[in-house]
Amino acid sequence: MHPGPPPPLPGPLKLPEPSPEAREHSARVVDAIRVDIERSGGWIPFDRYMQLALYAPGLGYYVAGARKFGVEGDFVTAPELTPLFGATLACQVADILAVSERREVVELGAGSGVLARDLLRALKARGSSPSHYAIVEPSAELRERQRETLSRLAGELDVPIEWSMDLPSRVDGAMLLNEVLDAIPAHCVRRERGNYFERGVAWRDGFQFDVGRCRSLPPSVSHATSTTRARSIRLPKRSWKRSRAGLSAGPL
Repeated sequence: MHPGPPPPLPGPLKLPEPSPEAREHSARVVDAIRVDIERSGGWIPFDRYMQLALYAPGLGYYVAGARKFGVEGDFVTAPELTPLFGATLACQVADILAVSERREVVELGAGSGVLARDLLRALKARGSSPSHYAIVEPSAELRERQRETLSRLAGELDVPIEWSMDLPSRVDGAMLLNEVLDAIPAHCVRRERGNYFERGVAWRDGFQFDVGRCRSLPPSVSHATSTTRARSIRLPKRSWKRSRAGLSAGPL
């Protein structure tokens, strides 16, 4: 018997229409970025565009209060699907804490707090609880959601949990990042014939990518692009190189 014809390909994905409130908020975000471009002479680097879109106070995606994670949000990450993710990660973290002096865990961008909850439970079950758990979170809305999630562990765990806006200067233990690097504003850089071009955003009746501007790039960017034609370079306000140097013992 010959197999039948293949099933038809699915049609274009039809996304739900945004609510009037969402459209109004989007228009405010667009206007704020447009004004910033105009004040900057008609062009901003891509990392600035990304910073505004994601983190502009009261406007950016991660700080404006809309629900982001889980079934009622925009996307689902692995820890939201099953506690097995945190339990599996706990195996490695327990080994790290066993050879560190201060037994610290720092999580950057903890989302809804589910990973921290599952990880702490699994570490306790292994007899490997950290001395304390620190969360670095720039979003006030997410900090509140994390506190709500982790408050349910109050009678279950004896691990102090603290929040900060900034990376610690020193970590002796493990530093965790789950789906965080893609939310860090990135420089977009092109190298052609030994010259460096930074991709940016202009406004011409709408946002337009512009690669025609040359800028004096930080040495770290020039070095990173020295052997490539084009790539994205992620440089948050405190560079990851400096942050990694603050990890006195344990992996990132």
